[in-house]
Amino acid sequence: MCETDEGRSIGSKNIITWVFPFPEKSVRIYLRSGLRQCRSTVRKRISISDSENRQRDERRIYRQKPVVCIRRCVRQASLIVRHEVNDMDTAVQRDYYRETGTVKKRIENYWNGRSESFMEQREEELHSGQHQIWAEELLSHLNGRTGLKILDVGCGCGFFSMILAESGHDVTGIDLTEGMIVRGRQLAEKYGIRAEFYQMDAEKPEFPDETFDVIVSRNLTWTLPHPAEAYEQWLRVLKPGGILLNYDAEHARYHMSSGLEGEEAHRMLSQGQMDECMRIYHLLPVSSWKRPDWDVFFLKQAGCAEVTADTRIGKRLFPHDDQFRTPYPVFRIKAVKGGESD
Repeated sequence: MCETDEGRSIGSKNIITWVFPFPEKSVRIYLRSGLRQCRSTVRKRISISDSENRQRDERRIYRQKPVVCIRRCVRQASLIVRHEVNDMDTAVQRDYYRETGTVKKRIENYWNGRSESFMEQREEELHSGQHQIWAEELLSHLNGRTGLKILDVGCGCGFFSMILAESGHDVTGIDLTEGMIVRGRQLAEKYGIRAEFYQMDAEKPEFPDETFDVIVSRNLTWTLPHPAEAYEQWLRVLKPGGILLNYDAEHARYHMSSGLEGEEAHRMLSQGQMDECMRIYHLLPVSSWKRPDWDVFFLKQAGCAEVTADTRIGKRLFPHDDQFRTPYPVFRIKAVKGGESD
């Protein structure tokens, strides 16, 4: 049995913890104890404390791929750790990630900086064929019902909110970023659409239990420090029999290998914004998880009556080779909360 500094369990599975004391930062990698290959490749402690041994140690560490890949962070003279173990119980957790307020502030500042250009992109999308495609997709899950109370989590500038509100639903949009909420209200007023927008943390929605019939989200989960807590809270405010629709993608996995440059969705970003986006990827544990497998697994464990994932929906949502098409595969997660609906 490999010695460890610390251990914990998730459910009935034992989790092994290795601690890497890097300069100013430490990284904990939680791996299921059954992964024997990790024991032979991951050392209990790797100390990189002096400049003389750093290059030698890095060469030794690089030879340990693919279980652990360690990349030199030039500016900070520290290391970033990634792992490629595709296991449902595998997670990466960093000490600085635990400082949730600091991480969320960086995420909020990043999206505040993008809010103006983001509004331009979403307004273009509202005037394109994507408007009808998304309307048909969203409404196809509502069985022709109208007047539903719908929560748009991480609403951005309100693209989903406006599509659903113009179809006769009572929509509330929430977003962590003040700039997005301000611009969402501006767009709704400009087009005469009635929807409510509030600045609110998606991981801590301030609504009573069982408030909404439907919850929708687009490109949000990848930005959350605690996606499991977010799912728990969304299910809390969802009525029994209510529907959760989450559209997302493995943004981090794609961009870590291909970069952000040249992608149409990022054409308005400065180099500084692209660099910050990559840094945020590395701060978030969800960046290394295999999705949507993790989402489906968690939602089933949370007691949802029905959970499905569509990993081919991107081809239907973005049929044209235009500025709205994404190079990475988009997926849809649909979950139905257990219990009897009204």
